[in-house]
Amino acid sequence: MEVTKEDVADGKMLKPLVHNVITSASFPYATENRIIEVIADGIYDSKDNFRYPNELKIKPVIKVRKKSSTNANGCIPRKLVVVEQLENVKRWKKKHGHGML
Repeated sequence: MEVTKEDVADGKMLKPLVHNVITSASFPYATENRIIEVIADGIYDSKDNFRYPNELKIKPVIKVRKKSSTNANGCIPRKLVVVEQLENVKRWKKKHGHGML
């Protein structure tokens, strides 16, 4: 968790948060287990927030906007999530544990 000033957009914090977790020596699972998913709510819905974890071979589990386009527009990881959520968002949430905490 990161506390920011009110002028910092929450959506811009995903990359620093993920980076801090994967590089932190104090993270108890850093050497034992690999992070496989990043779960985030819709405020993190951006191409950059889908690309960064995907580049690290971490699955981005991010809720997208209800009227999201299925066009990739240069971001295949987001397109795949959009298609899956538009098909059945309840099934997507259950499959990935989104909103279960």
